[in-house]
Amino acid sequence: MRIYTKTGDKGTTSLFGGTRVSKSSLQIECNGAIDELNSFIGFAKISVKSSVLRDLLTFIQKDLYTIMAALSGSSKTPLLRIKQNITLFEKTIDTLDKKLPTLTDFIIPQNNEPSTRLHICRTVCRRVERLLIRYCEEKGLDEKKLTLDTQKSPAILMQYFNRLSDLLFMMARAETDGEQIAKG
Repeated sequence: MRIYTKTGDKGTTSLFGGTRVSKSSLQIECNGAIDELNSFIGFAKISVKSSVLRDLLTFIQKDLYTIMAALSGSSKTPLLRIKQNITLFEKTIDTLDKKLPTLTDFIIPQNNEPSTRLHICRTVCRRVERLLIRYCEEKGLDEKKLTLDTQKSPAILMQYFNRLSDLLFMMARAETDGEQIAKG
């Protein structure tokens, strides 16, 4: 298979099923940001000390490929797993929260490479969430409607990325050595 097809040379790309869309569409912008998040997660994973968190990051990367396929129109995408993983994220957040000291100040991402990389992932994840909200608004979709069909409403994905950014924040806290707390 050739890497270049020349079919995108005029600013369009194809979705599953062959429909061509502009590369500047919010649908493609969402997928691009998710792809970027996936790469940053891989970059963060290299330095994360906890093997449990590294395994969870790999799990998340697989989710992100599933989500990109769904946003590209794949009807064979198992989004039920994505919905179930939101609950997994919540349980993991709660577990980490019980182990960490109470947060009393802002965190400045610095002085700790794994934690700072995870904070970058968190901020990219928040951008994905904002793009999905714009995508809902552009399509006239009810962002409060929870469905597993991303072509009708990507609300499940907005919920997923909202929770994922919280999880990445807690993972960043778990990887820190306490030197990131802003005093004063």
